[in-house]
Amino acid sequence: MLATIKENELISPGDSLMVALSGGGDSVALFHGLLRLKDRLSFSLYAAHLNHKLRGRDSDEDETFVKDLAERFGVALIVESQDVKGARRKRGGSMEEIARELRYAFLRRAAGKLGAKKIALGHNLDDNAETVLMNLIRGAGLKGLSGIPLSRKDGEFLVIRPLLGVTRSEIMAYLKREQLRSRQDLSNLDTSLTRNKIRHELLPLLAKEYNPKIERVLAETARNLRDAEESVSAAITELEKKCVRFSPGRLSVNINRLKPHALGLWRELLRRVLRERLGVSVERRRLERICQLAVGTRTESVGLGKGLVACRQYDELLFFQEGRLELGAFEKELRVPCKVFIGELGVEISASFVQRKEVSLRREPHQTLGEIWRMVNRGESQSFEHFFDASAISGRTILVRTRREGDMFQPLGMRGKRKVKELLIDQKVPITLRDKVPIFCSGGEIMWIVGYRGARKFAVKKSTERVLRLAVKVLHCEK
Repeated sequence: MLATIKENELISPGDSLMVALSGGGDSVALFHGLLRLKDRLSFSLYAAHLNHKLRGRDSDEDETFVKDLAERFGVALIVESQDVKGARRKRGGSMEEIARELRYAFLRRAAGKLGAKKIALGHNLDDNAETVLMNLIRGAGLKGLSGIPLSRKDGEFLVIRPLLGVTRSEIMAYLKREQLRSRQDLSNLDTSLTRNKIRHELLPLLAKEYNPKIERVLAETARNLRDAEESVSAAITELEKKCVRFSPGRLSVNINRLKPHALGLWRELLRRVLRERLGVSVERRRLERICQLAVGTRTESVGLGKGLVACRQYDELLFFQEGRLELGAFEKELRVPCKVFIGELGVEISASFVQRKEVSLRREPHQTLGEIWRMVNRGESQSFEHFFDASAISGRTILVRTRREGDMFQPLGMRGKRKVKELLIDQKVPITLRDKVPIFCSGGEIMWIVGYRGARKFAVKKSTERVLRLAVKVLHCEK
């Protein structure tokens, strides 16, 4: 343990260190070993124990045991109880994951109260080997196969694992030699749990049939992979600075800056930023589909779970919450005549009634809606003007809004109606801009989708005497 601490600079003179003391053999050995090194390495030592209330009387006896142990050696101890089962009923998820979250939250609180900056955990070499195998079986990237880290930041605290180079058998021998009692958690014998099955069945089989030092081999492999992962991680950090833009619930990756790099680096970058920035773990199959979006020209979207969607928009990969593109998010009633600026859409609107003889009807824009809104997205202002038969307008008010679910529209020159959703897709309007396209309505019917043709019902006819003139200037469009 001392060799591990020195080699990896886990403890420095003057440190305040808190041990997570469960009462099990690993934590007792860690606690006692650190006590023996406390004066030699010049650090302060504290302890903390969380009663998970999962094993009834046994859990309470663990708490009593830990209190007696800390008192015996004169170490300050903080104890708390948590109803893990109750938390799981409220929040869902696995019991193991809920217990882990509550445990780490408690350790941070306890360390803060004790003034400790480092938290020591009792994971050992066998735990590391089990973790590598478990991640390999489940499927993992470089980080998962790197096993348990010797140290990691957890908020303002540093979590350290001084026993990670020590086997479980060495720990048991130490406890026996030092005549130290410890508590046994019988749930660790339950082989219906994956980790326990690996510990009690798979690893002994591998040791017997293939390599008697399998735990050390796996731990050493994990260490080598961690060295590689640290190098890759440094490269990804630099690449992320160049390629990635992030805002809450939304992330974009510049494809042109990504392309010169190896595909494997793409995957690790995407895997990391999606996990760390958006809180979603993406399996390799979906990562491959996302990479195909980047190297190809497809505009389809890829669902990532938790309401997240990935799509390509020109030279960017976009990741966003579907709920962010909320249909019917904006509407405003306008009384003609008027001249208004609508900041939500970034448009300036002028509406007035004029005589038919005063206007000269113009041709529709020759660009598609998609081309128009791509120019808007690049920051190019666009101006549009359209005329409508005033007699088809309901009163002196019109409505400007964004699209809604089920919107139907009959443009001039088309016999039947079509869905606005399908029109925007056919016109290749980027998915992230479809809720920025202004739509004008009267009497509950769509008159005009700005940048496209007007509706057949509201078209100016030979018999039209009075005309509604709408002029729209799109000044910007938020990405």
